[in-house]
Amino acid sequence: QGTAGTGGYVPELGASGPFRPGRSMQWRISGGLGGAQVTLVFGRTPRELADSPVTGVTSYVDPAGSFYGTFSLVLGGPPGVAGAGTGSVTLVPPAGHSGTTEYLQALIVDPAAPGGLSATRALRIRWGD
Repeated sequence: QGTAGTGGYVPELGASGPFRPGRSMQWRISGGLGGAQVTLVFGRTPRELADSPVTGVTSYVDPAGSFYGTFSLVLGGPPGVAGAGTGSVTLVPPAGHSGTTEYLQALIVDPAAPGGLSATRALRIRWGD
């Protein structure tokens, strides 16, 4: 379950593939606060951590797990407008991803959200060969 921000909007995280190493794919964020800073967390170990990283937000990617990392971006859309923030990250995964599963979640700076962060639900991606 995600965490609502300004206007009661719960941001969403999605992806488009193919989900194969060496092929271009994209992570997409929508429904966030326009112009907000985002931290996209990813890793290979799922774990439900209540009140993490702040009270009122549940993290679904274990920061102590294997292959944990983050990526930052700023959402487009009119600054400060509820639900208008969108963004995407295009990447080409390396060969080491074949046959693995990764978990992702976006944390969005939003002053109306608990602890100042709205959050997406977790996204699970299974990488093919």
